[in-house]
Amino acid sequence: MHDSSPGSLTGPLTTPAPTPGRRIAYAAIFAAALAFRLAHLWGQARHNPLFAAPIMDASLHHQWAQQIASGEGLGSIPFFRAPLYYHLLGALYKIFGPNLPLGRLAGCLIGSASCLLIARLGEVIAGRRTAILAGFLAAIYWPFLWFDAEPLTVVLEVFLNLAMLLALLEAGRRRRPALFLAAGVLWGLSAITRPTVLALAPGMLAWIAYGVERQSSLRRRLGTAALPCLGAALVILPVTVRNLVVGGEPVLISSQGGVNFYIGNNPHSNGYTAVVPGTRPDWWGGYEDTHRIVERTLGRKPTEGEVSRYWFDEAVRWIRGEPRAWLALTFRKLRMFWSPVEIPNNQPILFYARMSEISVLYRIGFPCVATLGLAALALPAVRRRRWGLPLIYLGITMVTVVAFFCPARYRLPAVPVLIVLAAAGLTELPGLVRARQLRALAGYAAALVGVAVVIATNPPHPRAEFRDEADSEGHRNLAVHFRELPDRQPADVERSLAHYADAARLNPDYPRIHRDMASLLLEDGRPEEAIPHLREYVSRTPEDLRTRGLFAALLEENGLFEEAVEEYRAVLDHRKSDRPALRGLGNALLELERYEEAVPVYRRLVAITPDGVGPWVKLAEAFRRTGHRADAVSTLEKALAIESDEVRLLSGLAWLRATAPEEDLRDGAQAVRLAERAVAVGGPVAERLDALAAAYAEAGRYEDAARVARQAARTTLDSLRAREIASRVSLYESGRPYRESLSGR
Repeated sequence: MHDSSPGSLTGPLTTPAPTPGRRIAYAAIFAAALAFRLAHLWGQARHNPLFAAPIMDASLHHQWAQQIASGEGLGSIPFFRAPLYYHLLGALYKIFGPNLPLGRLAGCLIGSASCLLIARLGEVIAGRRTAILAGFLAAIYWPFLWFDAEPLTVVLEVFLNLAMLLALLEAGRRRRPALFLAAGVLWGLSAITRPTVLALAPGMLAWIAYGVERQSSLRRRLGTAALPCLGAALVILPVTVRNLVVGGEPVLISSQGGVNFYIGNNPHSNGYTAVVPGTRPDWWGGYEDTHRIVERTLGRKPTEGEVSRYWFDEAVRWIRGEPRAWLALTFRKLRMFWSPVEIPNNQPILFYARMSEISVLYRIGFPCVATLGLAALALPAVRRRRWGLPLIYLGITMVTVVAFFCPARYRLPAVPVLIVLAAAGLTELPGLVRARQLRALAGYAAALVGVAVVIATNPPHPRAEFRDEADSEGHRNLAVHFRELPDRQPADVERSLAHYADAARLNPDYPRIHRDMASLLLEDGRPEEAIPHLREYVSRTPEDLRTRGLFAALLEENGLFEEAVEEYRAVLDHRKSDRPALRGLGNALLELERYEEAVPVYRRLVAITPDGVGPWVKLAEAFRRTGHRADAVSTLEKALAIESDEVRLLSGLAWLRATAPEEDLRDGAQAVRLAERAVAVGGPVAERLDALAAAYAEAGRYEDAARVARQAARTTLDSLRAREIASRVSLYESGRPYRESLSGR
């Protein structure tokens, strides 16, 4: 069983001859991989509205690539993110124009080539049968299909890491310095795609020193181990120099590391959400907030390196202060690395992946390859020496992910080794069965069951709730997309509302959806439909006083005054001097004829806005309606001292001076002057003409009073108001002035 043939797991590393059958197998792998990826792209283009409108990191890479292609560049600061991927995308845009579908297609081609490299890795380690099975597993591994089509760095990471591993294995077999140097160059290229791959250094150097050169002198070991480092340095150094020249500080590759380390190591981390607590969840908002917090702490504008160091130090401070909490979080992240769920980072992966017609074929995913791959480690054929470098790579990749946070795309570079392990284990089984190696088969079966149970029970939990939250996010993203279309049509509004409704159904504990629905309905001129959604939102988030005030105003505008009063009072319980809430509460109380309650509200509003005329007018109205006309007169006179030509003040005071039942408050001559001034300044509006008619009557000019009253009745479009004014005409014609009732109502 344990021979040294190319198909065995135990033989030496080999470079198989390029036979026609091998070429056909590799061509079939590449063709299958590309066909599946093109089918995925086609389905996404047809059914995913966000296919042409990437979000978060994908959108950022597209934007930066456009800036690079245009010659604009990325500004005079060190790279925030490792630069290789979006510079290559920019070069593509420079040649063919900023064509996002072309960028996606390029990713699919790179991903298909990675399937060939996975097959090659399987062949080098375990033979042709393993190579073919591993290649086809990679071709149909559905997370590869998804990420290869996304403008994200991971597609390039996987390709470069595989190329580096193969170059190292070939260099170790042939022991040529040039090959070790070339492997280092590939390592450097991977590092300027995602710098965490530099953590491979100790494992790689140990593999060279104690594996490849274990029988050589110390000098030769050190010399050989230095070659990959030199190759990597040749690639990384220009990036470091560029950062130093443009930013004035030594940033090795990118300045994102400190922020990312804090994201995954803080008391609020859940192990996968890529947001610094207390910052905005959008990309630029989060970037600005992490810088603003540091600036506030330092008292000056920080450099990019200082921002990174600040957040790294904050994480270390928490780890030292709460080591048990950190260990618990780290263990949770370790389990999440092996989660059966493709944990999203920027968008819910499976939700959008299902939009492609071929999603019915998305059966080979992480649970399958991880379970088969880890179980294969139980087989005696997987010898440490043969699998040393790939297993070192797998372990260190896992450690670097767990050290930060664990969304699906960060563990993707580890998957090729798992695929090769899975394929190697499966191709080994027939030989074990023929040889009746029952102990090996039993060990494999036990490992298979044990690993499957562990992976199936890993977080996040509860599974259904997590899936519903992810799908809810997908619907929210689609709702926003349709809502923000520049040429939005009524059908787009309905699509947006439908996606919001689905999002609310799937995640009822996220009330902001209701606020967003209400906002869209208000934009569409449908306030009656918006009110129930705002009511739901406010009931769940009473602390959002701004939205609560807007909700109260909407209730007031739609005649729901009782509920508006309650909402305004709730706001004022927390913000006693909130001017819009005071104004709205007073207006609602006036509409409800609760004048006694309105008086203290307007008094408070006048006290904090003494220069605003509106509150004075409303306070006088409340005084008049409660029968406190002397206070109303005094209020209007004080307001006129602030704004002498304000028509509401002139007309209101004229009315009181002409119609007050209290004789000491009436002054016909002053009422006429005030009312005539109001009409002259503001025009012959019914309310002002009505006040002028009452003033003429109080001054004994009954013919003028009747004439002006008739004009006022003709002027108003309010039939009830017109009848009320007309009823005073006969009073004036009979030589009598009009008097308000004692209550003022």
